[in-house]
Order: sequence, then C-alpha cells, then structure tokens
Amino acid sequence: MLNARFDADWHNISSGLRRDLGAQIYGQWIRSISLGDFCDLTGTLELLLPSDFSASWVSDHYADRLRLAWSITNSSVKQLKIRTRPGAPRVELLRASNNAERAVAQEASEALAPRSALDPRMTFANFVKGQTNVLALSAAERVASKDKPLFNPLYLQAATGQGKTHLMHAIGHAYSEVNPDAQILYMSAEKFMMEFVTAMRRKEVME
Repeated sequence: MLNARFDADWHNISSGLRRDLGAQIYGQWIRSISLGDFCDLTGTLELLLPSDFSASWVSDHYADRLRLAWSITNSSVKQLKIRTRPGAPRVELLRASNNAERAVAQEASEALAPRSALDPRMTFANFVKGQTNVLALSAAERVASKDKPLFNPLYLQAATGQGKTHLMHAIGHAYSEVNPDAQILYMSAEKFMMEFVTAMRRKEVME
C-alpha cells in the first residue's frame, strides 16, 4: 500500500509543513498522513488518514497547500486523493442516539463547514501578549471593531510562532461577533495563488 518511491519527497514536504504550521497543528493533522497508492496514468497519489473526520478536515483545510507542495517537489504527482486509511474504524456520527452523541455530531458537522477555517481556539482572549506583538495586537483589535478600521489592509510580518495566524483568526471571530451578518473568508496564500492562476488560465480573473 505504501509507496516507498515518494517517501523522501514526503519527508521534505512534511518537514516544511511542520515548520510553517507549527508543531501543534502539524502533530494534530499532518503527522498521521501516510502515503497510499500512486496511479501512473493519472498522476494521482493517495494520502491516507486514520479517520473519516481527519481526512475531511485535512481535505477542507490543507488540500491546496499539499497540492502546491507536491507540485513543486515532484512533477509526476498531478493530483492528490485524500481519504481514510483502509481498515480504519468508521464512526457514524449522524446515527447518534442520545443528547451527548448528538452534540458531538453537531460539533463535527460545524467543524467541517466552510467557516470552520477559523480556529475556535485562536481568539483575542487566548492570545499571549508580549513586548514583540503589542502593536500588532492593538492593530488587530482595531480592525475587528465596529468602527471603520484605520488599517486596511492590515499586513502582519513576524517570525514563525509569534502569533500572526492567531491574530488573523481572532480578527475573524471578533468581527463576526459585532457584525453577525458579515461574510468572512479565511484563505491561505497558497489557495489564493492556485485559484488566481486557475482563473487566469480560464480567463475568469474578474469573476
């Protein structure tokens, strides 16, 4: 099942993802990925995860980043198929029979919704304030307020692990609280780039 010829590539890709995403996110979602079959005809490589939930989450949140990394590392990989590892236990959340199980099912369903790209743990209340990020925190809080933001766009630059991603998620959460009807889109640079390139190829940039 495992495709050993791509092991070195996956080692390099996963190392880069660990550096970019941080040890916690990497350990939660990426570390458990293993390589499955590869179709030489279509250039499709399988990425296998231990559960339906983790496969859906990785597909929704990291598929574009993974596709970009593979396209850069190995040109023979044209497509990725993210699915549950064969033999993994399957959980039928929609058949929950009591209130506790229904709550779990609802939470999982919400986690798979498009707006779930905002991490519920990354709020202003949970942000660790320090001397190096006090200005960024203040600017982020102003962007998320009801008043017209002084910074538009707000550009955050810092080394890995200093809270850039946390602040972006926190802005989304805080803004949605004061503007419940607002449409909020959280998108990685990789996803934007891939969608923009695709639009250019299809001559649909304005759309």
